[in-house]
Amino acid sequence: MEAQSGYPSSTQVVDLDATTGIGDTTALKLAAASISADTTDGDIGVDNTLADDVAVSNLTSGGIGDIWFDQSGNGAVAFTTVTIRDGTITLTNTKAGLSVSGAITAGGTDKNLTLTTTGSGDITLTGTTTATDDKVWINAAGAIKGSGLVTVNTVDFDACTGVWRQQQPTQHHRGPPSTRNRQ
Repeated sequence: MEAQSGYPSSTQVVDLDATTGIGDTTALKLAAASISADTTDGDIGVDNTLADDVAVSNLTSGGIGDIWFDQSGNGAVAFTTVTIRDGTITLTNTKAGLSVSGAITAGGTDKNLTLTTTGSGDITLTGTTTATDDKVWINAAGAIKGSGLVTVNTVDFDACTGVWRQQQPTQHHRGPPSTRNRQ
């Protein structure tokens, strides 16, 4: 499938591969249930709109850049692997849940990682979330839950309905955590 930045593409499965970025100047607009995007270097920017649940198997950049993925349309989104060698990661969902089941890693110095749901939706962490020596912000319109591991210098949990721990510790950090419930 070929897609250009700024033009909507609607299909069930999207697998994108590039050498110098995907949606790097204007986010690629999709309506897909299964997404994979890999680039040798540069940014990955995706705006996906779908009412059904979405599975993102890979968002990876082996170079310098940023990764941002915005989901809307009321479908939950599940991320397996999101990795950038030197850059920030921002994953958002409007009006539904967001889950991390694999490894999410923002590499480099001063490169942060943000997970956000707005309007409604829990954030479920069962994989690993890493921004070593940097910051992770997890902002949920619902709850933050799961048994995943967060490895970071500073972590900020912000949830409307609570921060839950299931079986194993939800956080691991070297700096002081900040947790707030907005009930």
